[in-house]
Amino acid sequence: MTVRRPGPRTGRSACHGYNRHREPIGSFKAGMETFMRTVGAYEAKTHWSELLDEVAKGETITITRRGEPVAVLAPPVREKSMDELIQEMRKLRKGQTLGGITIRELIEEGRRY
Repeated sequence: MTVRRPGPRTGRSACHGYNRHREPIGSFKAGMETFMRTVGAYEAKTHWSELLDEVAKGETITITRRGEPVAVLAPPVREKSMDELIQEMRKLRKGQTLGGITIRELIEEGRRY
């Protein structure tokens, strides 16, 4: 019995941003330099470590099953320190006024109700 082996692959696999028809997959968001790739579940399973390396570099990858998105691989969101949060609150508060009303007047008005 003769076993036929497929010839060498041409083009790039879906794991590298192309589908089996050598068309780029994913979506480009205008105004943002983000290219979100889409990878099938089988490709994700076979190239898991490569995908994790790309996610570690900041890329977001959508995993699909039969064309339907089932998961998103994304880098973890960095938690902000308390100092960063306080700075953001001060930046938001800057320029905000009560329109000439004092805090004491607001407290007294709140007590009436």
